[in-house]
Amino acid sequence: MKNKKIVIIVILIMLILVSITTLLIYNLFFKEEIINLKLQTDVYSQKTLMDFSNEINCTIQDNQEINTNKVGTTQNILHCRDDENKRIKYIIDFNIVDEVAPKIILKDSYTVTEGYNKSLTDVIISVDNYDNMPKREIIGEYDFNTVGNYPLTYKITDSSGNTTTQDFMLYVIEKKANTSNSNDSYISFNEVKSEHKNSNTEIGIDVSKWQEEIDFEKVKKAGAEFVIIRIGHQDGFNGEYILDPYFKQNIENATKNNLKVGIYFYSYANSKEEAINQVNWITNNLKNYQIDLPIVYDWESWSNFNSTNLSLYQFNEVADTFLEEIEKKGYTPMLYSSKNYLENIWYESKYDVWLAHYTNKTNYNGNYYIWQMCSDGKIDGINGYVDIDILYKK
Repeated sequence: MKNKKIVIIVILIMLILVSITTLLIYNLFFKEEIINLKLQTDVYSQKTLMDFSNEINCTIQDNQEINTNKVGTTQNILHCRDDENKRIKYIIDFNIVDEVAPKIILKDSYTVTEGYNKSLTDVIISVDNYDNMPKREIIGEYDFNTVGNYPLTYKITDSSGNTTTQDFMLYVIEKKANTSNSNDSYISFNEVKSEHKNSNTEIGIDVSKWQEEIDFEKVKKAGAEFVIIRIGHQDGFNGEYILDPYFKQNIENATKNNLKVGIYFYSYANSKEEAINQVNWITNNLKNYQIDLPIVYDWESWSNFNSTNLSLYQFNEVADTFLEEIEKKGYTPMLYSSKNYLENIWYESKYDVWLAHYTNKTNYNGNYYIWQMCSDGKIDGINGYVDIDILYKK
């Protein structure tokens, strides 16, 4: 009987030891401490969990991206171990906020002619980084039918309550009869070549149907080294794509005369799907031609910008989609825009930029591959004006 009691006691001790060992193993390897964490970050900030390593007390091996594309709350769950090898489960609620004020693209004044019939909040560009339909207001009294000067304030407010205001003077001027401009000033291609041509540059032009018939043999002899040709344009927002009537003869004759060729498309794209469709149309029309220079995204409908109902992020996303698709097709993409919009609308691009700035010496501080320095150039082989461009070799 005594031996039986001893056996029972030993079994109980063993069971207790097994239970303790099991509990220790469970706590060490299987049990998780649950920590609820609330953090905040900006919309479109492209953050990962590693960016919050100071708030997360464990080794992050699963460096998850945080969905910052929408204002509000998003959740990430992280399993990890602390310095003592203890398992921790973080339930992290991220508060995604928009604290960036909207932009107003406006100088100190805005001028219209007597009888003007458009809304100022439609034509004066303003945009928010996140909100695609911010509230736009004109504060003050004015009359488009009465010539005069009207001090006004433009106010734009986004959905997060961020507000920007700008005072400006509205000038309503008298409508005058059209008069012919006899001033025939122009910029000579030879002068541009003389001033800007060196071992690191090439001088060229860009053309479309507006130049009509072009004698590319004369253009080449005049010293042009490249030409950027309009392949076509979109017929307004959501409109069809129209091939430039001079595209085929321009590209064939330019190539025949050993000019380097680039292409641009005048776009009204207002969605990523539209951008992809345009790229497909462009590349289908280029399949029989050799392209030496980039294919350019040219978006210029700035007076209708507000009506696109695109946030700044969405607008840039459409352009990026176009440029990325061009690259996927095996071509080199490039963005065209003026200095003003490159500085105020476009995000810094990883792709080449074609800068439009009509001046003798540009003060644009961003990177650019080609500079369109005038629209009133003259070159042998073209009747009328043409844009003159300077390409900077890489």
